[in-house]
Amino acid sequence: MFGRILGSIKLAGLIVLVFFAVSTSAHASPPTATVVVANPALKIGDTSLVTITFSEPVSGFSNADLSIQHGTLTAVSSSDGGVTWTATFTPSAGITAPANLITLDLTGVQNGGSEAGTGSVDSNNYAINTQRPTATIAVAPSQLIGGQTAAVVVTFSEVVTGFSLGLLTSTNATLSNPATSDNITYTVTLTAASGVAAASNSVSLNLSGVTDVAGNAGTGTAVSNNYAVGLLPQSIAFGAQASQTYASGGTFAINPPAIASSGLPVTYSSLTTGVCTVSGSTVAMISAGTCTLAADQAGNGTYAAASEVTRNVVIAMTTSSAALIASLNPSSVGQAVTFTATVSGLSPTGTVTFNDGATTLGTGPLSSGQATLTTSALTSGTHAITAVYGGDANSAR
Repeated sequence: MFGRILGSIKLAGLIVLVFFAVSTSAHASPPTATVVVANPALKIGDTSLVTITFSEPVSGFSNADLSIQHGTLTAVSSSDGGVTWTATFTPSAGITAPANLITLDLTGVQNGGSEAGTGSVDSNNYAINTQRPTATIAVAPSQLIGGQTAAVVVTFSEVVTGFSLGLLTSTNATLSNPATSDNITYTVTLTAASGVAAASNSVSLNLSGVTDVAGNAGTGTAVSNNYAVGLLPQSIAFGAQASQTYASGGTFAINPPAIASSGLPVTYSSLTTGVCTVSGSTVAMISAGTCTLAADQAGNGTYAAASEVTRNVVIAMTTSSAALIASLNPSSVGQAVTFTATVSGLSPTGTVTFNDGATTLGTGPLSSGQATLTTSALTSGTHAITAVYGGDANSAR
């Protein structure tokens, strides 16, 4: 701005009028500014007024002159000729950022004298927490019988308030004794219901009942791992058994023995009592054939009964042989000849067939291991007499 000053000088009786100008410029320095974020602690749903105040009216100012951390800003505007500018800041979603600034680049603005600003200026710090608290739930042990307790550990993603037993639900169990030392990890005691057998159970947490220190409420439901309520399961391992050869009155031991995963004793029985019987872990042979052994574990107050496991044992027939003698050899035509067959083995029973070559002479029952046949029908000549044992249930032919 320039002003004109009128003055006069008197020289030798004359009055001389002199005009001169003095500069009074108002733009001796570049514009400066302050940036203020009104709400320095922002949570979900919050916004904040941002005020940029210049030292004098400016032009050329826009959002392009601002660097904004973790959020967005509406277009800046001024209602006082360019000194004070305002906008609304909205924080980014799903973040936790305690240190943030809005930076103004002053080189992009000019005052009325077209003098540009220099450098930059930062706002006050503002903190952002737009993350909702989450949680995990672990139940251990996960196999429970009635009345047994387990530890429930609820671990939040951050410090929360508002947690209580009322936010938890459990199936086939009751919850008690909530405790925490840091408001992040909580422990609760779970007690399994009695008289219940349920393989699928869980603990659920209503997250909407807790808030973090910023005031953000949780949302949805957190669910624990599965836990089973009821008697513990068990199984039986029963290895293959070796074959046996039948012996009258013979016995053999079950080997390898059956073993229950619970460690409880296993009992044995025979499913083919016509072939074998069982006493303890000893098997008595009744006859040759397939002996089917069953292994069982009935369970107790902790373990449920195991599924029955069976093993087959082949009890083979005993081998036998026959020896044949004649009462007369040689004999005369029409003379009675008695043939005696002696069959070896374990008390063989049944019959012996006597043959003259391809001709059957007859049969004789075994008695004390011997069978006889007497005939007077032999013709003159040489005869090939054989005795064939037909076998029985325990002795092979």
